[in-house]
Amino acid sequence: MKILQILLLTFATILCICVSDITAQSRNGTYYRSDRYGRGDITFKEVGKGKSRRLNFYVSIAGAQRGTCIGDHRGKAKWISASMAEYNGDFDEVNADGDAISCRLTFVFSKNRVTVRETNCGDFHGVACQFEGTYTLRKK
Repeated sequence: MKILQILLLTFATILCICVSDITAQSRNGTYYRSDRYGRGDITFKEVGKGKSRRLNFYVSIAGAQRGTCIGDHRGKAKWISASMAEYNGDFDEVNADGDAISCRLTFVFSKNRVTVRETNCGDFHGVACQFEGTYTLRKK
């Protein structure tokens, strides 16, 4: 029984050390993507500490064929886990019809990449392109 307690305590300590290293990792910088659908950039800047920590972002995209589509958006994402942040559109924003905009962007980070998933963000870009995709950290 004593050995099991020691093993569990050791595992918990290692887990805490690993998690604190992950949360301390900075996500600041500009990430880019270029594929057959177009190109895009996202710039991230972390602000705050602890529970008030947020991830400011600015995303811009352009369709692969000139004039097919452009789009951009900015906001503050809330950290959901050590590697995932989520932005839920500010409902005080309205589209051309006067309807509330409920754009949701999910950012999933891994090593030098971020994968973006979007829901209901069409008001911020044309139909020929989207924010969704995998972006790679641009080297300084």
